[in-house]
Amino acid sequence: MLLVPVRLDVLFPRVPWMNYAIIAITTVITLLWWFSFPEDVQEMFVLRSWSEPWGWFASALVHGDIFHWFFNMMFLWVFGNAICSKLGSWRYIGLYLFFTLTAGIFHLLMSDAGAIGASGAINGVIGFYFALYPVNQIKMFYAFSLPFGYRFGHRTLFQSGTFQLTGYWVILFWLAGDIYGAISGGGGIAYGAHLGGFIGGMSLAFIFLKFKLVEFQRADNNHLFQRFFGSFIIDDLTKEMKGYCASLGSKEFKVKINDLEEQTVPASLLHCMMQTKNLKGTDFIYDPVESNWLEVSRYFHNQVEAHKKSGRKIEAYEEPATEVNKADLSQESTANTSQSISQNIRSWGQESFYIYRDGQNHGPYPAQTLADYLEQQQVFLEDLIFNKTRQEWQPLSQLFAQKKSL
Repeated sequence: MLLVPVRLDVLFPRVPWMNYAIIAITTVITLLWWFSFPEDVQEMFVLRSWSEPWGWFASALVHGDIFHWFFNMMFLWVFGNAICSKLGSWRYIGLYLFFTLTAGIFHLLMSDAGAIGASGAINGVIGFYFALYPVNQIKMFYAFSLPFGYRFGHRTLFQSGTFQLTGYWVILFWLAGDIYGAISGGGGIAYGAHLGGFIGGMSLAFIFLKFKLVEFQRADNNHLFQRFFGSFIIDDLTKEMKGYCASLGSKEFKVKINDLEEQTVPASLLHCMMQTKNLKGTDFIYDPVESNWLEVSRYFHNQVEAHKKSGRKIEAYEEPATEVNKADLSQESTANTSQSISQNIRSWGQESFYIYRDGQNHGPYPAQTLADYLEQQQVFLEDLIFNKTRQEWQPLSQLFAQKKSL
């Protein structure tokens, strides 16, 4: 009977380039090992002893036959793509090497036989996946044949198809098989490597989840240790993050919002964008210390945690008295303000503007169209507006507080 995974019900926030590369390199090295390498070189790729550390890692690059290679690569494609996409390519390659190492160590502890194949490292990937996505569905492909006797001959009944099952049932079934195989010690399969990889995957997942090194999205299900550690939701900007941002006042940040170009924004406006949900946790902000672009939620999470560790408190934020707030304006004053600002917008002639609302950019719109939208109440005074001349986001009421100077 054949039973293999074909698809996982998870989100893919990144392209898993590193997993593609690992599969390609493993395939090339396996083919060379089969058809090109001399016998003495082939021996270097076998995991045999503690005194040959090269074999601890090289053994994961070769496979005994086409079926060994095909099923290992199929499992790596399904589970590796999910984890590589979740963590990013560079963290993923570090994990894969660690799983290869723990698989090799357990194999040497439990067996004297030589071993080849990537299944130990792949079990590490599966263990990591199990901790992150225990209740997500796994789509399985099955195929089996049964003998079916007839009076005038003998035929075989073949059946195949797919079904979905909650992930933990599938993975625990595989784990039970590896435990039984390790105890019984049969089949010529490196069950010790399988268990070592799985334990390595679960251990690293525990650490990553405890220290919130994995970014989840609201659409993700709870992970295995949710009750103990909670989750870092990259979509969310918490009150602490907003409070910290507000405390920075006029400090300027480079940000990338949706598909627009990099722009410099003061912390006060950044906080305003957070409050009006015009800035998402998944937008990017430049961290000058790390010299790298980070998600907004990740950057401010790191800053808040650093403040907590140093014993400093984040002061509560109070809205400035001059901030325009639609909820606090009477209908009459709102109408008068909108009419005045509409006239100011028209003074910009044919210049174009972007509108940012509900996490999306809209536009560009000519100034005359934008004024019409304001009068028709299709845009509002607190909506954020971007103009390429100014190269910054500003609330509509602030950008058009006065007519454009000629």
